Formats: sequence, structure tokens, C-alpha cells
Amino acid sequence: MIELINEPMLSYTLMRCGGICERILVPETEDELLECCKKYYDDIRILGAGSNVLPSDGILRGTVVKNTQACLRMERDGHRVFVGSSVRLTAFVRYLVSESLFGYEYLVSVPGNIGGALYMNAGRGRGSGLSISDYLKRVKIWNGQEVQWFDKRVCRFGYRKSVFQRKRNWVILGAEFELPDQPTEIGLMRIRARLADVKKWQDLEHPSLGSVFSRVSSRAAKAMLGVRRGDAAFSEKTPGWLINLGNAKTEDFLYLINMMRLRSLLYGVIPRLEIRIWQ
Repeated sequence: MIELINEPMLSYTLMRCGGICERILVPETEDELLECCKKYYDDIRILGAGSNVLPSDGILRGTVVKNTQACLRMERDGHRVFVGSSVRLTAFVRYLVSESLFGYEYLVSVPGNIGGALYMNAGRGRGSGLSISDYLKRVKIWNGQEVQWFDKRVCRFGYRKSVFQRKRNWVILGAEFELPDQPTEIGLMRIRARLADVKKWQDLEHPSLGSVFSRVSSRAAKAMLGVRRGDAAFSEKTPGWLINLGNAKTEDFLYLINMMRLRSLLYGVIPRLEIRIWQ
């Protein structure tokens, strides 16, 4: 177990911003992860790849547990695949493709891990109807008292929604999927196509959290293209993407987020934030 005291959060999020965290723990096994959860139950925050979190500029009180090493198991049993919550989505997709299974190839560009993807029910855009929960069978969690397996229907998945967002102290440990056959060469072709598509329309030149809102006015998103405050800015290339042009502060990102909210409301759309803001 690695313990870090008064650690800069900018080293642990893809947006490269944030203040100082009182304590960061990095468990190396599932048992160590559960030990952290039990010891710091009242003030714990789980952090994966840091691809969907915007931490405050000040002191972040309490304990952050970085779950990137504790749950890395991937096992196949026929069409069933178990994957730990620490596994990166890219690694999971490529594993499935190598095993000649349908590989969620459209998720290969998402820079998160399995735990975060299930928490947010990651997928393509609202109109696609595709998400990581599609072939999910059950999820392994710690519920604050014990380890349990939850059937998919108990998780209440929706567009960028899950029951885990309402259960702050629950911790996702892993998941089991049942996937159809798919020739490896087809999977590799779809990965190449997805990555080529991403290069065309996603702003990959700067640190970013990707889409900031799961629901926002498209007119507002277009109006905010390139709008900047300090080193924080909305991408000029990808509507709705916040990017860090250098040494952006969280307060500047929050200012831009509020601008987008107001514009969206003016266009008659109630916005819904997708990222998580840690105060």
C-alpha cells in the first residue's frame, strides 16, 4: 500500500488541475482496497484514471483511494468474462478482441477504467443507444459492510446514470460480462476505424475531461466554442469539451461551466453535468 500526504491533485487527473489532497492511498490488492474502504468509510473518495473528475483548487479534505492497481484481474470462461475495476477500458477492449469476442470497440478511445465506466455507464452519444452495460451480467461491489454481487437490473443503468452515483460509499470491485463471438480481425478493424474517427472530431492536443455535460443545448455548445478564461477553455474543435491550455485553475473551469449552463437554459434546455466536481 502506498500512502501519500499533501499530494498535488493535478498529478492524478487528466485535466491536470486541482489543489492539495490531504491523503492519497494506492492499494495494490483487492484486500488492501477493502481495508482502505473499511478504515476510511466516512470520508473516502474513489479515484480511477481521473478522466471524469475536476478537483477544487484548495485543500481536498479526507482520503482519496486511487483504484488503478488493486483490481486488475481479467479471466474468461466461455462467453463470460470477469474484469476488475482497475483495468483500463483500452486494455479490456483489446483483451476481448484478442479472445475473438465482441470487444466494445467504440470504447477504446475512452481514457478511463472499468470502475469509472460502470459508475457513469460509459458509451457513445445519447442517440447511439450503446453503453458498457449492454452485455453486463452482474457487478461485484463493496456496500459499506460486505462484498456483494449485484445483477445488472439492480444497478439501474440509464444514459450516463447508475445506482452507484447515489451510493457514495459503495465501491465497484469488478464486473462480469457475457459477450458474443466476433472474429479478431473484425474487432481490430473496428478499433482502427474508431481511432481514426476520434482523430477527426476530438480535441486530443490538450488535457481534457471530454464531454462535460450529458445534456446541454447544442446551440449553446456551439456558441461556447473557443471561449476562454485564463488557461481554461472550451475546445474550438469539439463542442462541449473543456481543455487545459497550460496551467488552468479549477475556478476558471467552473466559471466556464456556469456560462454554458446559463446559455443552455436560455435556449430552453436544462443542462446535466457529466463530470464530478470534488470540493
